Parts: sequence; structure tokens; C-alpha cells
Amino acid sequence: MDDELVKDYLENISDSIEIIEERFKEIKSVDDFVNRPYGITLLDSISMRLQVIGESVININKNDKNYLYNYGEIV
Repeated sequence: MDDELVKDYLENISDSIEIIEERFKEIKSVDDFVNRPYGITLLDSISMRLQVIGESVININKNDKNYLYNYGEIV
């Protein structure tokens, strides 16, 4: 697999994790997602970032099935 492509996927994962952590800072309980005016929007945006992470992992694995096995803590 092209190292630059893997780097891009890993940067997407890293960026998404940082964004998720930032957005979760305001959440103290599950109810915050439904009791706050922007709660559902926040939940949607976090869900989309989780999807980006999943798709990036799938794409890495699709292009090189053995790549992730080099990192046991991921698999």
C-alpha cells in the first residue's frame, strides 16, 4: 500500500479522534444529547466522525490486509 495513502488515512483517524474528544467535553451525561438544543447536532457530528474512523480503517485493510496486523493493539 502506498505510504502516503496510509498516512492520509491515519491523519484522518487522528483528526477525527481529536474532534470527538473536543466535542465530548461539554457532554456530562447521555441526557445532554437530548436535553440541550444542539445535543442532537452534536451527537450527529460525533457519529459522523466515528464513521470516518471506521471507513479509514476499512480502506487501510482493503488495500493491505496485513498492514493492521503489524499493530496488535489495533486489531
